[in-house]
Amino acid sequence: MPVYTGRNLTISINAVSYSGQVSVCRLVPTQNTNQYITLTTTTAKADPVTWTLEVTGFQDYATTTGISKNLYDAAATGTGITFSVGLPNSRTASGTVIPVFADIGGTSPDALEQTYSFPVDGSLTLT
Repeated sequence: MPVYTGRNLTISINAVSYSGQVSVCRLVPTQNTNQYITLTTTTAKADPVTWTLEVTGFQDYATTTGISKNLYDAAATGTGITFSVGLPNSRTASGTVIPVFADIGGTSPDALEQTYSFPVDGSLTLT
């Protein structure tokens, strides 16, 4: 059985590849289940799954192709942008995220990074 690492992933946001600037790329599901208990029965109901795309990357405002500049501009407009995460075995996870602002700056002597937590708008497509 092969062992995969994060280095087997790729990430594109708004059709631009950021794999060379991103150190963390993770799709995180949230699924709540409500359990109803009465005197005679127990029933569980699952709420719809929601997804969050978590991305950490190096800050880059110096170029027009940098992740920081492009995602800042996207967050300022507030319109959804597409994403695609390349998974092992030629699989992809894709959808639309709502762009959000990330932290700016950092601490010395660390490399400046930004962490984004994008809510996925609608469903996630796995192919």
